[in-house]
Amino acid sequence: MSPVLDALASYGARTLRVVLPGGVEELASEGGGLAVAVDAHGLTPIAEFLGANPDVSSLEFEDDGVTLSVVRQGTSAKVDVRWSGGEHLEECLALPAAPAATAETALFVPDAIVEDPLDLIHDPSAPVFVVETAEGHAFARSGTVGSGAGALPLVAKLEPTDALGDSGFRERLGVKANYVAGAMAGGIASPELVIAMGKAGYIGFFGAGGLPMEAVRAGVLEIRQALGDDYAQGFNLLHNPVEPHVEEATVDLYLEQGCKVVSASAYMGAFTGGGAVSVQGSSPRCQWRCGLSQHGFGQGFQTRGGRTLS
Repeated sequence: MSPVLDALASYGARTLRVVLPGGVEELASEGGGLAVAVDAHGLTPIAEFLGANPDVSSLEFEDDGVTLSVVRQGTSAKVDVRWSGGEHLEECLALPAAPAATAETALFVPDAIVEDPLDLIHDPSAPVFVVETAEGHAFARSGTVGSGAGALPLVAKLEPTDALGDSGFRERLGVKANYVAGAMAGGIASPELVIAMGKAGYIGFFGAGGLPMEAVRAGVLEIRQALGDDYAQGFNLLHNPVEPHVEEATVDLYLEQGCKVVSASAYMGAFTGGGAVSVQGSSPRCQWRCGLSQHGFGQGFQTRGGRTLS
């Protein structure tokens, strides 16, 4: 049950309808309690509810033999009660003023309330407006500052932020955010993962380590054909001291297919550096040398043809 319906459920009507800017919310129950609740509490709780929720335009309660409708009309509401026997009663209900803006609090008319606040974290480039409702704080992405139908006290506004992290990372790799899907070996970081990350504006590294060369080649070809040079993509080079020919064959494949970003891993004991390096050049063979921690990334990877993978 939504907080709006929950606040009025105590009237015990068989059917309750609340008209909001985004549509109608409805609650059904066993009923039979509307007349008793009105006798016990009167209409004051309804007036207070409408005063605290200026976005609600009307309410309708239906119960055994009676219908009670309350329609907002400016600072008051029209109450219409109809019984099944034909009796009819109308009266005007004064509404308490909505929470007033102060020097510290403006009014804000949200275009729509964000149902799940977790959705707000997915796009830091958009602002977030925090408003006060009868049920507590609510959040919106857009709206209009000022009074009007549906206006609520504006508690805070979170300004858009630039993408988090070093801008050089995004610029060099051509990605929209500093997020990486790492090279999980054995093809766990699959071609499908790398392709999905690339097309989403991020970068993923193909987990080539531990795969047969046939599978590595097939994965590289799939990624290159799907992404070309238009999307970011990365490829892993796993140190293989037991089968150095596999390591060299992987290097040759990457050079052959124009793979420009490679993550070197498991070079324990050879150097203390780690991370991703861009591959540039087209030498047919490559000798991987240690000393990255001494010279810096890109200076330790030298091709036999005299060209550097940097």
